[in-house]
Amino acid sequence: MTLIYLRISSHSPSAPSKTNVGTPFSSFSENSSTRREIDTQAVQIFPLENALRDRPLLPSDAPESEKDKLIIRKLEIIVKAYEDNLGERLRAVREVVESEWQVRLDEKVK
Repeated sequence: MTLIYLRISSHSPSAPSKTNVGTPFSSFSENSSTRREIDTQAVQIFPLENALRDRPLLPSDAPESEKDKLIIRKLEIIVKAYEDNLGERLRAVREVVESEWQVRLDEKVK
């Protein structure tokens, strides 16, 4: 499939250009691979949900420090699962964001 669009530039007159946006088959292949990836992630999420549901709960009279430890442990599990499912591109974005915020944090601490 080819799209024609007008190129607007102050240096050249507007002229139609052709851009190849791929074939329907390539779009179908990309959609299929994305769908397989989503299905794989769903399969990975199912046992995590079961483990979360079946986790032992602390009694209501447990000390606050134990409750805090449980919350931290839950958050670590969530972060680990999230990081395991990140793609390479999202990992790069995460690293950039972390480095930018680290600079801001260091400036505030000084």
